[in-house]
Amino acid sequence: MMKKLEPGVAEAVARAISDETERKILVSTAGKAKSIEEISVETKIPLATCYRKVHTLTSLGLLAVEKIVVTDAGKKFEKFSRTFRHLRISLDKEGLSVWDDDPPMVPLLALEVTH
Repeated sequence: MMKKLEPGVAEAVARAISDETERKILVSTAGKAKSIEEISVETKIPLATCYRKVHTLTSLGLLAVEKIVVTDAGKKFEKFSRTFRHLRISLDKEGLSVWDDDPPMVPLLALEVTH
């Protein structure tokens, strides 16, 4: 069932997919939650840029923290995933519209302890 997204979210989607770096991050987090470091290595985006862009995408609601990982050494980091699966974008006489083709993905925040 398709759900039309709010105009503000539609604008955020349009901005994100028009930015090559943000688009790479959204593609990277499509199938599996990843840490910012993992995203940086996979996409070859500098780590500082990756932190900034992930923060932007999270504040826009396009990424969310799926889980928090705590290592044996006590280091804590977050894994991010997209908040959508497939989107349809339309630009017509009524303006920009974005629809979510799938039921909404609401990532559950989980705590993972590695050994």
